[in-house]
Amino acid sequence: AFRMTLALNKREESMRYAKLYFSMDPDNPQVVRNIVQDYLIVSYSQDVLVFIEAIQKEYPKNQLVQANTFLYRGLYYVEKNDKEKASADVARAKGLYQKIYKPEHVVMQFIAQVEAQLASLEK
Repeated sequence: AFRMTLALNKREESMRYAKLYFSMDPDNPQVVRNIVQDYLIVSYSQDVLVFIEAIQKEYPKNQLVQANTFLYRGLYYVEKNDKEKASADVARAKGLYQKIYKPEHVVMQFIAQVEAQLASLEK
């Protein structure tokens, strides 16, 4: 339903379905990733920022949700070539993930790759 309403440019409905989709498995980073990727293909991709803000407010004490949303908002900013905002969000995500995962965890390795990508873009 989320993807269908996105394709039909029904912004309010797509937002409602994005939140519903997320609420089904809020700790799953794949859900946030899917939503961000789907928003990137529509003309109103900035709605993903509204979605992320709403999720962060709805789950303020869930560190994994916070980390996932910061990471994927950072990746959204990478796609939009906003290196400053991307770097800030990735750093916030990293700080939260460090409280959850060991340094060798695949998520921490991914963060290191994103940081390297951001560093190469800044040169």
